[in-house]
Amino acid sequence: MASVDDSAPGVDRLRGYTDGYEQLSLYAVICGVVLIAISPFVRKLMHDEA
Repeated sequence: MASVDDSAPGVDRLRGYTDGYEQLSLYAVICGVVLIAISPFVRKLMHDEA
C-alpha cells in the first residue's frame, strides 16, 4: 500500500489513498478469478455429484 505524507496537498493525499485501494481491488479480482478457476477441481476432490 502507498504511504502518504500528512503535510502533502489534499490532491496528492487523495491520489495516494486511491492508488492503495486500486491495488487492493486488483488483488481481490485476481483471487476471485483463481477461486473460480479451481472450483471444478475442488468439487472433483470432494466427490460432488452436482
